[in-house]
Amino acid sequence: MGIGESLDLKKMLSVSVSRYLKELGCSMGAVLLTERDFSHRISFSVAYSIPRNFERSEGFKTLIEEVSNSKNIESDVVSGRIPEGFYYIMGLSDIGLLVLLKKDGELSEGIVEALQPLNKKLGEACRACLQNEKYQRSSSRFMEMANMLPAIIIELDEEYRLSYINKSTYEIFKQIDSDYFKPTSLFDFFPEGEKAKVRLLLDDAQTSRRMNSKDLWMENSRGERFPVQVLFSPIFHDSKIVGYRGIGIDISEKYQHQEEQRKLMDALSERLRELDCLYGITKVLSEHDNTLEKIFSTAVDIIPPSFELPDDTSARIIFSGKEYVSTTYTDISSGISYSSDIISNGERLGEVTVVKQTDEQFDVEELNLIDALGRQFSNIATTKMAEEEKNRLYQDLMDDMDTAQSVQSYLLPPWAAVSDDLIMSSIYSPSSKVGGDLFDILPLNDHSYMIYVGDISGHGVQAALTMTAVKSIVNMLIVQTETELTPSKILTQLNGILSKHLFHDNYMTMLLCIIDMASHTLKSISAGHPQGFLIDGSRKSIRPFDDVGGIPLGWIDDYTYSEKDEFSTVFTADEIICLFTDGLFDAEAPDGSRIEDEGVRQILKTEVDLQNLFMLPYALKSRINDHTYNTSVDDFTFITFKENSSSAPCPSRSFQLQPVFAQTQAVAEECEQFVIEQIDDPAKGLFVKLIVNEFVNNVIEHGLKGTTDTIIQITLDLSDEITLTFRDKGRKCRCLSVRTRSPISSRR
Repeated sequence: MGIGESLDLKKMLSVSVSRYLKELGCSMGAVLLTERDFSHRISFSVAYSIPRNFERSEGFKTLIEEVSNSKNIESDVVSGRIPEGFYYIMGLSDIGLLVLLKKDGELSEGIVEALQPLNKKLGEACRACLQNEKYQRSSSRFMEMANMLPAIIIELDEEYRLSYINKSTYEIFKQIDSDYFKPTSLFDFFPEGEKAKVRLLLDDAQTSRRMNSKDLWMENSRGERFPVQVLFSPIFHDSKIVGYRGIGIDISEKYQHQEEQRKLMDALSERLRELDCLYGITKVLSEHDNTLEKIFSTAVDIIPPSFELPDDTSARIIFSGKEYVSTTYTDISSGISYSSDIISNGERLGEVTVVKQTDEQFDVEELNLIDALGRQFSNIATTKMAEEEKNRLYQDLMDDMDTAQSVQSYLLPPWAAVSDDLIMSSIYSPSSKVGGDLFDILPLNDHSYMIYVGDISGHGVQAALTMTAVKSIVNMLIVQTETELTPSKILTQLNGILSKHLFHDNYMTMLLCIIDMASHTLKSISAGHPQGFLIDGSRKSIRPFDDVGGIPLGWIDDYTYSEKDEFSTVFTADEIICLFTDGLFDAEAPDGSRIEDEGVRQILKTEVDLQNLFMLPYALKSRINDHTYNTSVDDFTFITFKENSSSAPCPSRSFQLQPVFAQTQAVAEECEQFVIEQIDDPAKGLFVKLIVNEFVNNVIEHGLKGTTDTIIQITLDLSDEITLTFRDKGRKCRCLSVRTRSPISSRR
């Protein structure tokens, strides 16, 4: 029995339902598509039935009313009797139901059971048909829209063969006396001398993987050439370029305006004063920082000297309701005047007026000059207004990006954190203003934490927004889950939510760990993410996580991560647990080679102080850069955490504060109190308080004032001397040790 022979839903169901009835000896059959509302009540639509009026029978209506209240109707097999015969209702995956009616006799249980995989296949075929219908509607809307536009719109495959041209393109390029026009390649639109430029533009689009544009000449089938601005943008499928979309905008008017301006300048060159006038205005225009107001206020005094009697000539420019007059300006009613309009994008925005305080009329050359000034100011206004709008849009975009960066930084954990049993330090460096990496540390109870790191496909704002949503969903799952949390259960739930509601064209990898500080155990699971490792700080040995796990989140919506995908281990107090994203290994040398896993391990073993956990992520990144590897190729994230051992040989304590002046005094007093408690020396306590207060205030005033994406970390260590260490995101320029000259004489 063949299923899925066509992507047309009606045709496919016509064949499939007919074969069901024939093979099973049933007299009636129907396929229903299901949809649930917020109360889980099912509604049905008949996709196909034999006979066509099957669903109109009273028995069928009663049957549908009963099964509408079932919550598992898609997975159950429901059977029974109605006046028309014995019925069977079977689920088609999660997309609908198959209803069969047999007048005489019943189907055996073996046959019903054997139908289940066939029903599942029919359900998948229905889904494929519905997806095809959706795609066809989308494609049809695009073509309808493209046909409404006056621009040239084409689509190409990866071999530059034409797959679509819109109506305007057809009308532009067809023969005058014939509707015949059958181009096969992109190059059919261009004269021979332009084809190499077209190839170069396509190569640029392929290399940069973004839209590129260039002014070129096209040639229609009548041999007529015309200038166009051509834009090519690559079409992607699964991150691979599968074709190109091109847009051509006729810029003949632009070329015509440029040509008219050139001819006008040639004519004006015959008169020195007129040339001086235009040159002066052009010089003002060449100063790119000049606004329209500055240009007009300067230009209005350049105009009078260009006329035969400059002492008796004055000028005025009116633009957007504002007036600019020369120093010699007199009222327009007291002399002879001539004006030329300033027009931008077809709209009159003002005028330039020249006034003579004599009875002498303007000659032809002077009238032409005033008209030329009108056109010149029109071009200046159009250009400057476009530049100002572009700059405004760009600044708005940068402001939005800055806001997104601040929000993203605020949502991520602080770069350093200290609790009673855990110390954490991290570095997050996106390749652009915002990135797609995310990580978090969430306490589950008094001694357990969930720590995860993820990498969302892509970069920029889309990835950053997705990161924010993922972080919220993870927090929600932790709060709502009442059963015991395991890494595999969390990823399974997270994958289901992301696949159905958030991910469409993207996905993410993730490494999720649950650590128990009481039992020193770690459980982790990887969803296509690089495995972490443990570093023994005293032995300088690295122990990697086992290479187990599942596929990335978002690939398969009903994928289940199991306990066999988990890695479990016991860690010691000396071991540092390290998590990261693939940007760590993607750091690229000038010759294109990458540092890879072995290079990172070698640096950790030989060039980084493993005893200084707070500085470790930043020291690692710094050393990678010292080896001429570029760490900004991809988002760079590296997280370290270890047990906060209370058995340290010297009393020490860490303090944290945001870069806010109001917090410095309180933290300084805490430091003072700690010193007094430990060594019973109020003088040294006051000394520490003054240093902390002064130093932190200086750091905030001269480097961190107004920032919200960092914290200042202070370590106060009491051994033979008092040592204060200040850190801001592990940067060396923020790191300072301050020691008292005399050793500690006593300690509680």
